[in-house]
Amino acid sequence: GSGPKQITQNPTPSPTNGGAGFNLHWSPDGGMLGFSVGGKLTVLDIGSLQDTLRANATQGGFDWSGNSQQIVYDGPLTTNASGGPSNNGLWLVDVQSGQTKQLFASSSAYPALLSPMWSSDATRILFSDASGRSHLLNLVTGSITDLPQGTAPAPACAWAPKIMLIACLDSKPAGNAAPSIVFLDQDG
Repeated sequence: GSGPKQITQNPTPSPTNGGAGFNLHWSPDGGMLGFSVGGKLTVLDIGSLQDTLRANATQGGFDWSGNSQQIVYDGPLTTNASGGPSNNGLWLVDVQSGQTKQLFASSSAYPALLSPMWSSDATRILFSDASGRSHLLNLVTGSITDLPQGTAPAPACAWAPKIMLIACLDSKPAGNAAPSIVFLDQDG
């Protein structure tokens, strides 16, 4: 093997320069690599090694659509009028054109929608709130289901690639038991 090759001009993230906000995800077709750092979402085309900025304002959480044509991402975290964390909801960007649109707005009940994870059929999005609690958004009906207490934040969950099943870490097991994995159906 050879040494690493830097293909972007972004500084390498570290705990002192924002590494905690760095996310990296391959597109499902393997042709692109998305990464977010410093509030920006960029897509790197693997064939040409050309990177293209796709969003200027994100908290850093994002996920690809199953066909690699769109990315859902979270809006930047701010403080609302009552002093609590909030954002402007979930956003969608078309990978080719760069056009963005709001997919789902935050609300008083869900003031911060973070770390979105798209289901394989693109009808649902798993997300976390600012306290780390996980929720399930049904994009067809617009309803939100709170996942069971103790379910880990969305980044510690995963959609099954072909069936509508969610696996999450049980972050608060009873007694001194080790954390375990719980399975949830598409409705939480």
